[in-house]
Amino acid sequence: DNKDYPQIILRKEEINRLNAIVQMGPPNRGSVWATLGKVPIIKFFNASLADMRKAADSYVNMLSPPTIYPQWGVIAAAYDDKVQFFDTTPPEGIDYQRIMVKCTHGGLCKAENTLQYILHFIEKYGFY
Repeated sequence: DNKDYPQIILRKEEINRLNAIVQMGPPNRGSVWATLGKVPIIKFFNASLADMRKAADSYVNMLSPPTIYPQWGVIAAAYDDKVQFFDTTPPEGIDYQRIMVKCTHGGLCKAENTLQYILHFIEKYGFY
């Protein structure tokens, strides 16, 4: 049940201090594989997986879009079978940049160029 998840609420002043956000492989629009989170044995091992389904009533799709946001970057994995490239798209109306790294979803943290992209985006507000 979604009510069990804590909501992190930043004050407007805190959000205004953020200059850039970089997401890595985010299921902004849900994930087709998250449907497996409804299977009892999978739910036992990963209770929050079903919340990332593509369904309109899933937690990820019921989140309110941000009203204030800094520069927004998304790093997607080229060989991701968990979160497809399109599903990393932020909510409507958000201006963002996205780049694809040649790795799997689980390899995003280990890919040698991921950290370089993050640091460059935070410093220059762009991946290039």
